[in-house]
Amino acid sequence: MYLITASDDERAVAVAAAKVEGFIDRLIDEPIDAGLYSELQTFLEHEAFRAVEARDRLLAQGPEQLRLRVDEILNSAADRQRAAS
Repeated sequence: MYLITASDDERAVAVAAAKVEGFIDRLIDEPIDAGLYSELQTFLEHEAFRAVEARDRLLAQGPEQLRLRVDEILNSAADRQRAAS
C-alpha cells in the first residue's frame, strides 16, 4: 500500500473548487458585502486563472489518462480503508 498524493495541478483545481463552493454557500446565506467582494476579487485576480490553466492541463491528458488517475486514487483509498479495518 502506498499513499497517493495530488499533483500540483490536481491540488490547484481542488482548492479553487472548494473556495468557489464556499463563496456560493456564503452568497446563498448572505448578501455580498465589501469583505466578501474583496475576497472574490482577490481569488479571481490571484488564483482562478491558475486553477483554470491547471484544469486545462489535466483535461489535455485525455479521458483515458484521467480515468486511470481516478482509478488509482479510488483504489488507494480503498486499500487504506481495508488496512484500517
